[in-house]
Amino acid sequence: MSRFRRSPTAMVALIGLALPAVATPAPVIPPIGAIPGAQTARFKVVVEGTATAARDVDGGSLTPCVISLQGRVNETTTFRRGKNVVMEFTRVGGAVFVHRKGRLTDASLNLKVRTTRTASGSASRADVPGAPVSICGPLTEDLSQGPDCGRPQVVNMRAGLLYQGGHLRLALNGADGLGFTAPECPTSQIAGGLDGLRFGWPTPPAVGQMSVFIPPPLIFGSERVKAPRVIVRTFAVRPSPRRVGPQTFAPPGSTVRLTATDFGTNRMTIRLIRVR
Repeated sequence: MSRFRRSPTAMVALIGLALPAVATPAPVIPPIGAIPGAQTARFKVVVEGTATAARDVDGGSLTPCVISLQGRVNETTTFRRGKNVVMEFTRVGGAVFVHRKGRLTDASLNLKVRTTRTASGSASRADVPGAPVSICGPLTEDLSQGPDCGRPQVVNMRAGLLYQGGHLRLALNGADGLGFTAPECPTSQIAGGLDGLRFGWPTPPAVGQMSVFIPPPLIFGSERVKAPRVIVRTFAVRPSPRRVGPQTFAPPGSTVRLTATDFGTNRMTIRLIRVR
């Protein structure tokens, strides 16, 4: 039986950006309202995202055992943040920065992450036809029966916002996915390495080296632009799905040759709901 687990300290940057520092105590800074000429816009923040991963694998061997394997692994991860966190965008002169209400150096969000993996297919092992002695231990496996198949795993993960040059970015920090381990699905005594999804959580396809453009007039309003009540932006992998393979590999200590192709998608929507 194979057990491939990712470290729960794996770092994931969905759009390739490190989180703003949040642990260092902030210096003494006057309240925003005390800064001459400062403008503030407040928003409730809603984050909704879905990442998927899939692997098609098939192959086998003819000697010393006749082995045949064909299967598919699917994983879906959703991450959500509700409306109860208020973020403030503050403009001082030409500079704009984002932070949690009352926390000038903190732009963090905690997301609820839910991952479910399933598998299908089968693997079989038998002796070479006509073998005088059985050496292979005939076995047939249903790959859908891994111990974690179909069982959701829910963890919390920290996200951070950064506003720079008119662009809003969102990053996830996989180190805060407390307790997350790659699901054991599928497992096999015949061939290992089936559960090593290339795009499985917490390593989904990055949402590009990109951000979404939200110019200051949309946030604060201007003489020409009426500030909207809700601002919606979507990050998505393009092209989708991302694909790697087919790639051929041999599980450690095995004569089996397998061919695997991995697919992954990642899509995330952020809503800023203005608070008057």
